[in-house]
Amino acid sequence: MLRILVGSEMCIRDSTWDLLGEGHGLPIPKAGLDLPPISPVAVTKHSQLGPFAASQQVQLHPTLGMRVVANLTLAYPNVSRSVVNFVYPSMTMFAVKFKRWAGQNVNGSWVSGVFRADDSFTLRQDIRRVAVFDDVGQGVLFQFAGGHVYKGSAGFKNNFWNRAYDHKLYLRIDGPITGVGDMVSIQHSVRGFVAPNTSWVEVASALVTGWNQTGALIS
Repeated sequence: MLRILVGSEMCIRDSTWDLLGEGHGLPIPKAGLDLPPISPVAVTKHSQLGPFAASQQVQLHPTLGMRVVANLTLAYPNVSRSVVNFVYPSMTMFAVKFKRWAGQNVNGSWVSGVFRADDSFTLRQDIRRVAVFDDVGQGVLFQFAGGHVYKGSAGFKNNFWNRAYDHKLYLRIDGPITGVGDMVSIQHSVRGFVAPNTSWVEVASALVTGWNQTGALIS
């Protein structure tokens, strides 16, 4: 299993939880997690965040990488929505060793950039997938399920936060959650790869997968 330092969390305003990898400024673990070549290992988190019931499941597979399903349901209508300012159902941290990124947007075009360490935000587009690379042969492919494009909040959408200690990919949404029982579900996967410096985008593109009706990854 290729070990890549990444993480995933779900964040609503200042209520966060880290499920994998490093947290907010905390040290990055020095060792990865060895998984047996069997069915995916799964971790599920359930919380109440203001008027919302929130859940996130993370599955780890020894060859297909990490799959994350985040669900947000309006379940507590008597709780004021004013306690929730922003909804970030997908947040993934990439280690600072990664130097550059390339993403495929809604019309299929690829955009690219270089990571910085100045707290700036880059990308700002609705995307199907994005790959990162470290310039020495290792990369990571992040993709939404089945190439689906989630509509992000105007002016933010999907964004890389160029921090000094990691590169954090955010999706901010204005979810259509207005009635009791309404739910929004965001699904993505993260998979490591090795590639030459001259063709890493092509190698990442070849790893693009779909998900079947049961929600499992299809290689």
